[in-house]
Amino acid sequence: MKFRYYLLLLILLQACVKKQSDITIDSSKIDEILIINKVDCNPNGDFVKSKVVIDNPKEIKKIVKVLFDSKSISESVNMKVNNGFFEIDFNEGNKNHYYTINYTIYDGVIVRNDYNGERYKNDELEVLVYKLFR
Repeated sequence: MKFRYYLLLLILLQACVKKQSDITIDSSKIDEILIINKVDCNPNGDFVKSKVVIDNPKEIKKIVKVLFDSKSISESVNMKVNNGFFEIDFNEGNKNHYYTINYTIYDGVIVRNDYNGERYKNDELEVLVYKLFR
């Protein structure tokens, strides 16, 4: 009888585990990260900058670490109805990376890899970028 409970618990725990992102980036190969503000709504005037360039290796490493912690999502997301986005663009050696942090109306904040269309949830990245524009 205990075995059934343990098996049920194991199945429930497995169902609750979110897939870690498959984002692998070597921050030591990045010279700078360009983030552009294309957010449509700014009712309180929070965003005072239109773009931010990060070239401090410590800050680059922090952003890459937070980006790596993104949780992959496979559900359908309506990306067309939104309040704009932040563009994140950088080169890792010869490889270019381009992500957007999208403020969708129905699905909240979605991070999207614009090269392959993969979508992620990462509220920590959104907060980190948001603070850079204040």
